[in-house]
Amino acid sequence: MKRNSWRRCCIAFIAFYGARFDADKTVGVIVPYRNQIAMIRQAIEPLDVPALENISIDTVERYQGSQRDVMIYSFTVQHRYQLDFLTANSFEEGGRVIDRKLNVALTRARLQMICIGCEEVLKEDALFKKLIAHSASITHGEREDEFLIINTKN
Repeated sequence: MKRNSWRRCCIAFIAFYGARFDADKTVGVIVPYRNQIAMIRQAIEPLDVPALENISIDTVERYQGSQRDVMIYSFTVQHRYQLDFLTANSFEEGGRVIDRKLNVALTRARLQMICIGCEEVLKEDALFKKLIAHSASITHGEREDEFLIINTKN
């Protein structure tokens, strides 16, 4: 996700939640790479919003056991070879593909899950293709468990 997009996203959350915004409960961000944490923090720092300084941005492994009302999962893939890293822990069991990292990420959101990534690349993996198709089938704005894929490819 581009820097300006992160800024707009953070401003939208602050505006929506207002005084109810609590960095420990409201919004969290999951990224696959540790170096992306710093990049996101740099993108939102110029907003000079103290509440955003404590927003949780971390990898899937470090989010285990923690939840937020809204989770943003930035897949950070723009090329096919990057998809291999995301799916490295996938395995097949009983005829189903299981991706433990994806499962942990998707179950961290209490109310809303927002997934951000290059749809074209993500669809090259069968599990992500199903996830994208499922998200497209949900009527947005009418369900508490809303799931959204934001395509970063222009």
